Order: sequence, then structure tokens, then C-alpha cells
Amino acid sequence: MACVYALISLLESDKIRYVGISKYETPDKRLKQHISKARKNKRPSYKDNWINSISNDGGEIIAIILETNLSWEEAKEREIFYIAHYRSLGHALTNLTDGGDGALGFVRSAESNIKTSVTMLGRKYSSERCANISASRLGKPLSVEHKKSLSDAGLGYVRSLQHQVRLNAANHQLKKTQCPQGHPYSLENTHIKPNGSRDCRECKKLDSRVRRARKKAVGLTYVTV
Repeated sequence: MACVYALISLLESDKIRYVGISKYETPDKRLKQHISKARKNKRPSYKDNWINSISNDGGEIIAIILETNLSWEEAKEREIFYIAHYRSLGHALTNLTDGGDGALGFVRSAESNIKTSVTMLGRKYSSERCANISASRLGKPLSVEHKKSLSDAGLGYVRSLQHQVRLNAANHQLKKTQCPQGHPYSLENTHIKPNGSRDCRECKKLDSRVRRARKKAVGLTYVTV
């Protein structure tokens, strides 16, 4: 069930500054998202600037429920009503639209997708981020549409001999469930490198212990009597 909510500042609790909708019965999660987005957004909106100004002044923003237990369509209709209502009362809302344009089921335009793709080109993730992304996708089934789009994208593509050799080697390694020392390639015991290969965490720990022991041994002086 969805709800309609309003954002206010405790510094000006009699003024409604934003009206929104949430797919949840309470707006707590949306409030956290608003505050987080305002802090991180490199191109802040009118609402983002208002949130940041309140935070900089040491104020607090809260969300109050206007209506709840609504369907998504009902919530969008009531959002339109409340935005018009509070604007008519003279509240300086930070909403940029008249409402009813919630993002649930929103489909981005091709132009928007291209812009996002261009901004992401060349971006490199840390090895930890790559490992987290890989772990989150393990065992996740692909939809029929996703499989078809991947298949269509590969039509007519010819891999080089070097690429085929690397793929064959990678597939052979992925079939292994244990490292050469017999430790399982479990989620907790596997480290994914940026190039996609795997390392056994237990073996890395053992190697580290051996190296430390060797360094200590080098520093020892043996005296024979």
C-alpha cells in the first residue's frame, strides 16, 4: 500500500515544503533517500538545496503522513490534489511538477540511457565493489527479455582466437569447486579479482603466515657452541 506525505522543517513546522508519494505505508525510507540524494547530488534540485540549507543551519527535516493505505494510482491522484491545495494556501513547495508522475514503473527514454552510459564510460570500481556486485548476481535468474537482448547484442560478433582461449580457460577454472589445496570455493572463502579470476582466502592466509615466518627466520642469529 502507498502513502502521500509532506516534508517540513522543524525550524518552520507550519510550512509544507514538499509533497510526495511512497510505495510504502510510511515515508521513513523516502525521507532518508531525499536527504542522502541532496548530499550527494552534483546537480542539486530546488528540493535538494532546501534540504541542504536546513541541514547546514542545524535544523531537522521530518516527513508527515497526509494519507496512507492507498493504491499507487490513488496515491498519484491525491498527490496532485495536495500539491495544488498547499500551493493555493501559499506554501512555497519545492515540487517541480504538479504531481502524479511517480517513478514506479517509470521507463527511461533512449536519450536518457545514452547520457547515463556516456557518464559511466571509463569508471573503475574497487576490487571490493566488484566482488560485492559479483556475489549479488550469483544465482540470479535472467528474464526472457534480458536473455533475448543479450542474444541479440551478440549476433554477428566474432571473437578473436586469443579471446576464445581466455574464455575456455576461464570456463575450465569456474567448474572447479575447490582450490588446489582442497579448500572450497565458497562465498566466504573466495576472493574475486578485478579480472574475474578467483583466489582462495584460506590459501592467502596460509601464504601470509609463511612469509611472516620467513622474515622472522632471516632476522635470527644462530650461535653454535
